[in-house]
Amino acid sequence: MGSSSYKDDVAERFHDAIDYEWEKFQGSSSLLQRLGIVSRTAILDDQVKAFIASNPEGLIVNLGAGLDTRFHRFDNGKIEWIELDLPDVIAFRQKLREPTNPRHIFLAASVLDDHWLSRVKRHADARVLLIAEGLFPYFTEEQHREVFTRLADNFPGQEMLFQTSAPSIMGGFVQHSALPKLRTNADLQWGLEESTQVSSLNPKVQFICEFPLLTDYEKLPLQVRQRISPEQLRKAAKIVRVRFGQLSNERSANGATTPFEDYGDSALYLYDVGPADGEAHCHRKATTRNNCCIATGQASMCHPRESGDPAVEHD
Repeated sequence: MGSSSYKDDVAERFHDAIDYEWEKFQGSSSLLQRLGIVSRTAILDDQVKAFIASNPEGLIVNLGAGLDTRFHRFDNGKIEWIELDLPDVIAFRQKLREPTNPRHIFLAASVLDDHWLSRVKRHADARVLLIAEGLFPYFTEEQHREVFTRLADNFPGQEMLFQTSAPSIMGGFVQHSALPKLRTNADLQWGLEESTQVSSLNPKVQFICEFPLLTDYEKLPLQVRQRISPEQLRKAAKIVRVRFGQLSNERSANGATTPFEDYGDSALYLYDVGPADGEAHCHRKATTRNNCCIATGQASMCHPRESGDPAVEHD
């Protein structure tokens, strides 16, 4: 993992076990993407830790999980976690001899199908947090509408964190990423121009706040700043937090009574580029209790929130 500030033994095990040209992600051409990944990891880690602290026996559903190892970093001995991805991805992950846990469940299915919803709801006896990290930008606008409608209908009162990018700058963002080097059939398709527009996908989806992945504009390489403005940078990649529907008398459909209003500490991060190694280094710029921060360029606006063997299920 080099000089990264993250320590993840399972991720390192995956890295060593996979025969891949990891050097594709080195060098200045992929710097912006590396910074974004560090930022995305820090933001989602912070939010997941806060959810678990408030809901120690809750359920986290990782949509399009890939090889994410967050469960192993934050397992509190009580949380239940579902990794959902395509059958081929789940099968590949099983070959990596990942540590097993009965509360760590693998569900082989496509997010675009609806059969997996009933399987997930069987486990949803408490609060649920859904995560979609690096998934939705590869969906079309119509696919966004279909998925968000299903989630809103099936998880009323629950919340989701997802990544999105503005369509107006997707093309330029790809030029500064390592995506062209990956030789895959996956192309960026669509995203939210503004995070507040998420309700246009379905009126039951309520915007709470956004976390731009890159906020310290002046510390970006000159060649990047010459091609992208601070406002474009904010739109380029962001984590959006939403709630599905409303809680009735602070009680969700599954009977949970602890409101998911107190989300713990939300942090605004800065990401520095080391002068020698070009690595991304993360530190907190500011931390606010019971607030969501929306960062624009270098400025932030914070506002109060509104009150055994691995278990594999095949769709």
